[in-house]
Amino acid sequence: MAAFKKGDWVRMTDNCHEGGYKSGDVFRLTGVTKSGVQFTDKDGDSRNADFGSNRFEPWQPKVGERVRVVKHVNSRGDDIPMALAIGSEHTVSRVGDALGDRSRPTFDLSGGGHQFYTALNLEPVIDAPVAEQPAALKIEAGKFYKTRDGRKVGPVDTNPDNFNVGMDFFGREAAAVIPEIGDVDASGFWLCGDGNSDHDIIAERQDAPTTNTAAQVDTLADEYGPVVREVPVAQQQARFKVGDRVECTLGLGVATVKEVRADGRFRVDWDNGDVGVNWWRDSDFTLARRVATPTPAIVCKIDKGQPLPAHRPHVHATVEAADKEAARLAELHTGQEFGVFALTGAPHRVAKVYEHEWQRLAVAGEKVQAIKALRNMAALDLVTAKRAVEVFVDKAA
Repeated sequence: MAAFKKGDWVRMTDNCHEGGYKSGDVFRLTGVTKSGVQFTDKDGDSRNADFGSNRFEPWQPKVGERVRVVKHVNSRGDDIPMALAIGSEHTVSRVGDALGDRSRPTFDLSGGGHQFYTALNLEPVIDAPVAEQPAALKIEAGKFYKTRDGRKVGPVDTNPDNFNVGMDFFGREAAAVIPEIGDVDASGFWLCGDGNSDHDIIAERQDAPTTNTAAQVDTLADEYGPVVREVPVAQQQARFKVGDRVECTLGLGVATVKEVRADGRFRVDWDNGDVGVNWWRDSDFTLARRVATPTPAIVCKIDKGQPLPAHRPHVHATVEAADKEAARLAELHTGQEFGVFALTGAPHRVAKVYEHEWQRLAVAGEKVQAIKALRNMAALDLVTAKRAVEVFVDKAA
């Protein structure tokens, strides 16, 4: 097996059933491992090929292939003068064995005279994929188009009787007229007044306005579909209703809708005082953004999983502010834990916080566990611990 290194060229000897390469394709190695080589296939995917797979071989040029001269060295790697310049590209015209060793073939190149080259001197010329060219824009009668500066123009008129057919500087005859643009040649380019072509129209607009009217219903229904009849103003549904909070798009402030007419216009009560009695249009307002009410919160020390709030804890205006304070305290008091508790404001019963775990177990009805916890903490005998728990429960009730 030939020795490979990163940057070497290989030729594939097998087809990949998943795609990405076929037999004869040439790739440059992106890496070499103990088990094989790595390269990027024609789909741009990273691939691996094991040394024992027989899927690749060291690259050697073939007759008719394009190659690039990269080094002036002999078969031993010594620098020698050569006729063809480094970086020049040529076609392989013949493969021989001028060195007397068929394992090291030599190559005659177009324009290379009688000097022979080996694979050490060359690398393959890989043709870049040809990008797919977009289809030429076709100007069609009746359609609307978008210009480079964002204007919508049209509809196109291709009847030569309706405009003066002109010739541009290159002798091309105008094939259409588009309102706001003028003459357009057969390639779809606007003919400037100076005779040069200008790629002014860049795309077709799909949102061409309909021209349905009552007088054209029969003709246009077949061409454009059913006629959409305009709803009388009095029958239109109002956008806002009484009580809605609205914000004026004219910068007059926030108000509350107090009366709505049948045609959708409405009057409001302004938050910042009366600015006059008006029947406003719904386009003058949007629904006011609801401002979330901040939730107050407190910070408590956590000991053995239980919160230990202060006798009169500081109430922070927001949960975020309490979070910052808890983080500050945790950094100041290394090893201690602090928690944040939001105050919802809804009626609720505040659970009593006990100093010791056995007390919490006792009031929770876990009497046996409470006695065990008390004995472990205070080294009491069973009778004393049992009596203590019972007395504590009676008082807590």
